[in-house]
Amino acid sequence: MVACRHRSILLSTTTMATPHDRAVLIRAAQLDGTPAPEIRVLIEDTQAKITSLDSQIASLFEQREEERLSLAAMQYSIAPIRSVPVELLAHIFVQTVSLDTRNHFKEVMQIAQVCDHWRRVALNTPKLWTGTIYISNRKPRNGVSMAAQGLKTWLTRSAPLAVPVVFETDRKSTGMNREWIYPVAVDEIMKEILKVSSRWGSLIIRDAQALELPFLSTLSQYSLDMLQTVSFPASSLWLNPIQYVIISFGQTPSLRKLFVGRGVQVNNMSWSSLVDLDMDLRAPDEILAILPHCSDLVHLTVYTTAWPETSNSATLFALKRLQTLRWGCGKNGHFMPLLNHLLTPSLRHLRLDTGGQNVAWREAQFRAFQYRSPGIIDLELRDATLSPTELRSVLSCSPLLQHLALLRCANGVYEAAIRALRYEEGTPPLVPRLHDLKLSFYPNPLPQDILGDMIASRWWSDSQLARLPSPPAVTRWTQFTMVSDIDDEHSKHVMEMISRFKEEGLDVHIR
Repeated sequence: MVACRHRSILLSTTTMATPHDRAVLIRAAQLDGTPAPEIRVLIEDTQAKITSLDSQIASLFEQREEERLSLAAMQYSIAPIRSVPVELLAHIFVQTVSLDTRNHFKEVMQIAQVCDHWRRVALNTPKLWTGTIYISNRKPRNGVSMAAQGLKTWLTRSAPLAVPVVFETDRKSTGMNREWIYPVAVDEIMKEILKVSSRWGSLIIRDAQALELPFLSTLSQYSLDMLQTVSFPASSLWLNPIQYVIISFGQTPSLRKLFVGRGVQVNNMSWSSLVDLDMDLRAPDEILAILPHCSDLVHLTVYTTAWPETSNSATLFALKRLQTLRWGCGKNGHFMPLLNHLLTPSLRHLRLDTGGQNVAWREAQFRAFQYRSPGIIDLELRDATLSPTELRSVLSCSPLLQHLALLRCANGVYEAAIRALRYEEGTPPLVPRLHDLKLSFYPNPLPQDILGDMIASRWWSDSQLARLPSPPAVTRWTQFTMVSDIDDEHSKHVMEMISRFKEEGLDVHIR
């Protein structure tokens, strides 16, 4: 009777317990009346069974893991990536990493750690190890010796290919005083990178302080057989016309691109091999002494002071491959003397920047230069002081012109340009191939009606072009940009018209 009462209480309690607790309580009720010694024997037997089952479970877990590994290995062995030829896999690796960023080292190591096969491919792909090497005077986190050994290994894996090198410095400031951080911290690293100077593909000096690195004063002693690109920033001494950072080169047979900032003078340069030259703040006579030796130039960017006087006669030197000329000129005077010397039959892109100074424009001399450069398709005039008549002369001598930018030029130029570019059927147009126009000017009167008429005169929608009995004598606009500081908003009529043209496909930017 008592046992039945206990069982009914037990069963009512189990309805509020967890499944595990209910199972325990039910098993306990089944043992009611069993002597304690017998229960202890049952406990020992049950514990032994649990131990045996745990051992079997552990063994089964191990067997399952072994089977999983076997399955993964079999799946990997027939995976498509396994059938990729080694040469293609190496190419994919090279395309995956960012060779010109600081993440290059990390990305390469991640690839090399995927598996033994990928590691072998990575180690036997020199191109993968030719990312930009940054050398600075910052103390390496893992110590100088460790960093030097790592660099040596890296350079060995990239052999025999060229590697780009960037030198940069870091200084700490205390008031007006500056001092080097860890002045000898990179000695071991510098030794390793200088050992492979013959494999430098590019030499980039990032900042003016790095121009003080000792090896630059003895650069002519190093082999630079693979060097293709050199870039020197402006020196901190450039404001003083007497002081220059002087760098002398040895043999650089592969040099193709050179950028030299203000206050830096280069000697013994292989000018004849250059295809891209960028020189900032050079004396005019220095430029005229250099350019005759640069017969293979394709791109030239130069900023100089103006000549104090001009001359109608000059000896021509040919830059027959030159396609791009960017010429900046400062201070009062003349810039035509340079153009008077140039014979550039392949010139396509011309940028002239007179720096907002009173730099004289000579119509006849510029026209003669245009006749010697008949293929110009892209012209930008910035801060030019030419007159409306001179502008019209420029346009009339540029029949192939496709892109024109007039930026902060003299007053009257913009209205003259808009009137000259307006197309009238039956009238021979100026620059018939022009399709991209950019205007940027300071406040001055600009009649909105002539602007709108000019844009409309050289624009047709696709449907309008299809209905014309014959193609127009001018190319329709593809892009029109105007930047102005005029306070008044552009006329409602012009803006509505431009909005309509934009919907029809014209790329318009007015700010």
